[in-house]
Amino acid sequence: MLRRFFRWIVRTVLVAVVLLAIVAISDYISHRVQPNSVLSVELDGTVVERGTSSVLGLLSKNETALNTLRNAIDQAAKDPKIVGMEIKVINPEMELAQAQEIVALIKSFKSHGKWTAAYLETAGESGLGNTPYIVACAADEVSLMPQGDLNLMGVQLRELFMRGTLDWIGITPNFASAGQYKSAANMFTNKDFSPAQKEEDEGLAGSLFDQIVATMGDERKLSPDTIKGLIDQAPINADDGLKDKLVDRLEYEDQFTERVKNHGGSVHKVVDYTDYARPSLFSSLGGGDQIAVIYGNGEIQRGDEGFDPFSGPDTTAMTSDDMTDAFKSAREDDDVRAVILRVDSPGGSMLASELIDREVE
Repeated sequence: MLRRFFRWIVRTVLVAVVLLAIVAISDYISHRVQPNSVLSVELDGTVVERGTSSVLGLLSKNETALNTLRNAIDQAAKDPKIVGMEIKVINPEMELAQAQEIVALIKSFKSHGKWTAAYLETAGESGLGNTPYIVACAADEVSLMPQGDLNLMGVQLRELFMRGTLDWIGITPNFASAGQYKSAANMFTNKDFSPAQKEEDEGLAGSLFDQIVATMGDERKLSPDTIKGLIDQAPINADDGLKDKLVDRLEYEDQFTERVKNHGGSVHKVVDYTDYARPSLFSSLGGGDQIAVIYGNGEIQRGDEGFDPFSGPDTTAMTSDDMTDAFKSAREDDDVRAVILRVDSPGGSMLASELIDREVE
């Protein structure tokens, strides 16, 4: 009886060892990068702070996760087997700050002596094209589809004022605010801009516009006045964009892809950034010092597991309970030596903010 049990134990261990060896070999092969490879980045769909990833890769194909993108580009910049990067800007939805972060990642990659090439289908077919173009123009060279447009526009801000409607239905709004620049309640109390609100909106729009102009000018080696003149002419068709030095080539995606594969007269293996950044099965086994990243996304609320009322029921809120729990866990973890707090929020509860601030301190 004992002999039979011993045989069963030995067989079980042997099977487990063989299976573990097979998994390890498969994991090694799937993460192996050939020399002279090119990292391929495609921006399509909503750009989000972080995506849900596993050993099978990103679960959502309709978003670009900044955390995955950042990990892939940072790692590839230091990888001697990666010699260049292609950036395909298809149809991303992103804010200016997100575009600026991606630009910084591309420039950091280039600073390691590696080449970059970008492809644009169009920059704002029926809307604003500033952010897609800003990302593309950070590359060494920019290609545009022959029928594409460059819809480079100025910046506008819109405010909604409902006081007239409230007066009409007999409602008198009553809000308290701390100072003239606290203008959130103006939509209920005013029929038009207050001087302070107009000042802050004009300041914000002007700052955003200046940043857009400066980025385009720096990356394309054009003066601010030239960029402003081109914005006044928008939308700009592909031929004019080439003539005005906003792009370097007019070609279709398959032509761009083929050219990248043979960049510089060499044959390159193209590696998708989501596969490249996918964690190894054994990557979580290592210990040592760590940096924790805590994400504060959405409307700031007290409590736990809220949702952002400004973005809909499918979005999460930045709740005081979740944030304080995250900071407490980081504080009590002896391996965590530092914390990066990334905030993407329109604001919200003052009390919840104070609770989060207390835990940070």
